[in-house]
Amino acid sequence: MSKTHIKHSNKSYNLYKYSQICINQLIKFVTMNVIDNIVKIRKEKGVSQENIAFAINCDASNWNKIENGKQQLKVNHLAKIAETLNVDIVYLFTYPKKYVDASTIDNTEKISVIFEVSPNKRDLLLGLVKK
Repeated sequence: MSKTHIKHSNKSYNLYKYSQICINQLIKFVTMNVIDNIVKIRKEKGVSQENIAFAINCDASNWNKIENGKQQLKVNHLAKIAETLNVDIVYLFTYPKKYVDASTIDNTEKISVIFEVSPNKRDLLLGLVKK
């Protein structure tokens, strides 16, 4: 058996082909998460499918197919979708968590964020800071 094959359960697998299958599945998973996030944000903001379709220059039926996973979302559409939803592109990936650029937070805000912990860890952390 060559280095490009692995054996599992008496079957031989081509590593290149297997890795491509894994990568494709990961891309599908990430894409569907982004689409799910777009749908949730769109509904939350009251933006219609027609508005999204218009922004990416397609008709509403094609956008509906994208939302339902029957047609692929093109990466170059993400900027237009984010603009239409009035969010950063990063938010399409991180929803419902908000992305915050650490360089935009002043030191007093950083300290308040650092100390937002569960009550049982508060004393331990305060003790570390005092040392």
